Amino acid sequence: MASVDVDVADNSDITDNSPPSKRDRITKEAVKRGRPPKTVGRPPKATGLTAQPSIILSMMSRVAKLETTVSELVAAKESLEKNVKEQGDTIRSLHASLPAQENTTLRMYHKIITNEYHFPSLSVYVKQSRSSRFPYMLTACGKSSKGFLHANLSLWNHVAKLMPKRLHPKAFAARLGAIPLAILTPHST
Repeated sequence: MASVDVDVADNSDITDNSPPSKRDRITKEAVKRGRPPKTVGRPPKATGLTAQPSIILSMMSRVAKLETTVSELVAAKESLEKNVKEQGDTIRSLHASLPAQENTTLRMYHKIITNEYHFPSLSVYVKQSRSSRFPYMLTACGKSSKGFLHANLSLWNHVAKLMPKRLHPKAFAARLGAIPLAILTPHST
């Protein structure tokens, strides 16, 4: 075999006594076999491959759009949470006022039934039931209307079943205050 001169990297700082590096040994073996030398270690830096400015600008615009979308979603979420909280507060305030409205309505019925309030045409709208077990029960007369007496009649009759005897207005109010809200709620208007 003919000897081949190998142009190996300048190793002037290495003495002749030092063993050859792995790179030198592999390069020499590759040249002996007639192949191009393999690179050992880090590959050489590629030349001419730089990021195109248009790609970078495109990516930056996409990131900006994503950031805008995320901030809009966060704002929409906060707005939705605020609306849900406001609606919850409104519902709680309605539930808090419901017993007061029902209590007032039922006390008004009691005053009308006991003739504490003058209501001359009462018999046109409602009449007292003939039940001895439930003295406060009422029945509707004539056509049903959207008036006060017909609109709250089912609520009144439901409460009247809980009152087995006629009561003084103060005793009625005390008894009415003792009725749990759960009993009154399904019959509210």
